[in-house]
Amino acid sequence: MNRKFDIRQWIMVTDWNPLTVWIYKECYIRFASVDYSNKTYDKFVHLTNHSIGKNSKNYCESEIEGNMWSCGEF
Repeated sequence: MNRKFDIRQWIMVTDWNPLTVWIYKECYIRFASVDYSNKTYDKFVHLTNHSIGKNSKNYCESEIEGNMWSCGEF
C-alpha cells in the first residue's frame, strides 16, 4: 500500500493559564482512496476526507475498510 494518510487525534483545552490540555488515548488514521502518484491530480489520490473518498470507484475494493484504521490497526 502506497497511500497518503493523516492522523486524527482528539484533544481538549480546558484552560489557557495555566495551560491544561486533555488528550484522548485513541486516534484514527484516514487514508486516501487510491495509491499515491505524483503524476496525477486526481482528488482521490491526494485527499483523505471520507466524504470525498467514498465516491471513488476503489472505495469498496480497498483492503482498508472505510478508508480508516484505528490506532491499533495502524
